[in-house]
Amino acid sequence: MPRKTIARNYAGGLVGYLSYEALNFMEPSLKVKVHDSFDQFQFGAYTDGIILDKLTNELLYFYYENDRQALLKELIEEKSTRSSFEAKFVGDELTEREHARMVQDVKEQIRAGNTFQCEVGFKSKYNVKGDMLKIYARLREANPSPFMYFLKFGDKKVIGASPELLFGLRG
Repeated sequence: MPRKTIARNYAGGLVGYLSYEALNFMEPSLKVKVHDSFDQFQFGAYTDGIILDKLTNELLYFYYENDRQALLKELIEEKSTRSSFEAKFVGDELTEREHARMVQDVKEQIRAGNTFQCEVGFKSKYNVKGDMLKIYARLREANPSPFMYFLKFGDKKVIGASPELLFGLRG
């Protein structure tokens, strides 16, 4: 890491995600069904950024070579304008009956001793227009997780949260 790096705990680098379907790269015999709407993995190399520390409520800025703090100060001082946001429900990937059947199948696998932990979920689809940060802000209000993310990969945006860091903090 360059000596002039200004940061606390996190200083950029390769950031992204691996989907559950990425298991196919590590264990092809599983033949996990790949979802056609989501990449199996996506990463970006970040050399500067802003991090919100939810434990201290501090905003932290890190950079390697290009210090853009002056630009950030200009943006902070700009008068904000209300941005529009609209989300329209398109549909669920499964019916209620299909989901209930999956839950029963998993219960049988647990009873048989073949699994001990499983997430039985499904995807809901929405058409979203406007400022995606509004979704992130609502999630941040509702979710106690200190590990949240809003990543942009060109036109794609990934928003989420995970409790893993919260578990680590209690240990």
